[in-house]
Amino acid sequence: MPDRSIDDTAPQRGIPADAGYFEFPGSYPNDTDSDGKVTMTSQLTTCDPYDVKAYGAAGDGITDDTAAIQAAIDAAVAAGGGVIYFPPGTYEISEAIALASDLVLQGAGMNVSVIEQTSTGEHGLYGADVDRVMVRDLRISGPADGLSMGSQDGFFFDQTGSSPAQNLAFENVFIDHFSRHGLNVEDPITSTFINVLSQNNGGYGFAVSLGTSLTFLSCYANGCHTGGWSLTSTSYSSLTACACDSVTGNAYLITNCNSIGLLSCGCEDIGSNQYQISGGSNITLNDCYSSGNNAVAYQITGESAQAMLINCRERNPSGTATASVAVASGSNAYVIGGTFTTATAYTGVTREFRDGTLALKSAGTAVNAVDRAATSNFAAYVLRTNGSDIWALQLKNNSTNDVELSNSAQGNHGFLIESRATAANLSLLTGTKSYGGGVGVIFIPNRSTAPTSNPSGGGILYVEAGALKYRGSSGTVTKIANA
Repeated sequence: MPDRSIDDTAPQRGIPADAGYFEFPGSYPNDTDSDGKVTMTSQLTTCDPYDVKAYGAAGDGITDDTAAIQAAIDAAVAAGGGVIYFPPGTYEISEAIALASDLVLQGAGMNVSVIEQTSTGEHGLYGADVDRVMVRDLRISGPADGLSMGSQDGFFFDQTGSSPAQNLAFENVFIDHFSRHGLNVEDPITSTFINVLSQNNGGYGFAVSLGTSLTFLSCYANGCHTGGWSLTSTSYSSLTACACDSVTGNAYLITNCNSIGLLSCGCEDIGSNQYQISGGSNITLNDCYSSGNNAVAYQITGESAQAMLINCRERNPSGTATASVAVASGSNAYVIGGTFTTATAYTGVTREFRDGTLALKSAGTAVNAVDRAATSNFAAYVLRTNGSDIWALQLKNNSTNDVELSNSAQGNHGFLIESRATAANLSLLTGTKSYGGGVGVIFIPNRSTAPTSNPSGGGILYVEAGALKYRGSSGTVTKIANA
């Protein structure tokens, strides 16, 4: 049987002799001893983890373990990377722990293995230009009260070079009581954050800038002073089932971002606008939730383009709420479905489809645009009944760009507006343009059947055999002009 004894006369890689064995999530059976106990080897690395206690860390909540933790990390870095394991305990640090690429920081639980920063002037963990860092089942705590904005982050991934930080992964991580942001990441790409709690920090719970292809799943910002989430200049990324409660500023601040999606995210009791989209384009809030709105639940401003709200909800706004959805001048948005209590405020162009009604609004004025391709026959609005086309409004592809309203079901022309240089001519019940002349011509074809009903309080104008006739409410028919 293999000899698993460890010489504990000096710090070394691996689990100490008196630690038994440790089963990592996703590990697999490696060997069985004489007592039938199965030992495990982590799939995260081909070697044993670097246990910080093997490098002198006490984890007693009293001893300064900064040097011991850094020694374990440095040993892993010298070997090309590895797993840094934090057994249950509280590990006091007085300086920021320096991270490097190709590391896994593995604890025994997000409230079981705790790294506690005692210095008010130091980050918790700091990495500059690092890639492929995973943090799992850990808590990192700071000394701040979380009531004011300072310069100290729980995790700060700094990007000083031109390449983005690739393949960062956080899972089951608790970050609290730092004077600035809980998680501060610059220029990350293809990174994932799952079940991360950022609580009682002085800045934002989550601050991300210049990010690309990021996934946040079930992450929570709670009680942070400045705000919950700040995404700046970030593209094609998503937040799913994330939350934010009891922050002073915005719950979700999305600034100059592109193609960002929030799915089933929520917030409660926020001091400022809850969801604020400022600049950028193609930001989608799908099934998002607002409770206790104290200002604007969903604010779209800063010349944002193509923002979209789908089935969002505002619940229990306070007396200081000014709008459920507000679209500022210079921005445009789509609002589809949703349940709102406070009135909307649209200064920018807003296309609102709710309760089966399409409203096109900009400060109360209907607006819309249909763009016909240069060589297409028409661009059309089609009205249907039970899936069948009935009426169509068409922009014709001809020399004068005429507009025609036609009965699609019967193939009849209904109304033709013929474009002229300075005005328009009208034609009824025909696709033929008006005859001769310039502008201001109205063409009425011969009636197919003479009208017989008497219009109450009105009259009927028609053409019969080329003569213009009028039928009044008494039934009297008057010839106005001969053929």
